[in-house]
Amino acid sequence: MKKISMAVAAGLALLLGNNVMAESTAATPTYVSAALGGAEFDTDCLGAPSCDKSSTGGRLVGGYELGHGLSAELGYAWFGKAKGSGNGAELTARASGLTLGAAYRFEVLPRMELLARAGVIGMRTKVDGSDGAGLSASDSDTKAQFYAGLGLGCVVAPGLRVELAADFSRAEYETFKADVRLLSLGVRYHF
Repeated sequence: MKKISMAVAAGLALLLGNNVMAESTAATPTYVSAALGGAEFDTDCLGAPSCDKSSTGGRLVGGYELGHGLSAELGYAWFGKAKGSGNGAELTARASGLTLGAAYRFEVLPRMELLARAGVIGMRTKVDGSDGAGLSASDSDTKAQFYAGLGLGCVVAPGLRVELAADFSRAEYETFKADVRLLSLGVRYHF
């Protein structure tokens, strides 16, 4: 996570220090974005002696700018996995799903914008377990959950932006519940 934070900071410093940035006007109102980053489950892994809550996550989004900074978005987000283990047994939970929502962007500096997004995600929480003696099981549950995100975007070329974002939601499977987070660096391209 520390390496990702340092890479994000270095990338933003490079982008912000570049005086030859392109104009901020988009080519068309239609765009796609992709982002990868660090994901984390807020869980104690059901009390397992070993609990790894951090992994890699990301999101893919298609959007259409409606005007005045408002966009409609359809996408897919994955919030990584959490893995608990002990005494030969292992339990892994993964969270991902389709998103439908809106985003609002507003310019704070020339070629720099803040963004906020919110909507509904069909959060699929998949749980895999094994007892260490060869027995294993897998199951999943999908529930509609609220998701929200905040970010910072920077124009680097006509129609191309780099975005640093944080997205939040919740994963649930029967009695297992965990808040999930994704801190990502990505690109948005208008075509």
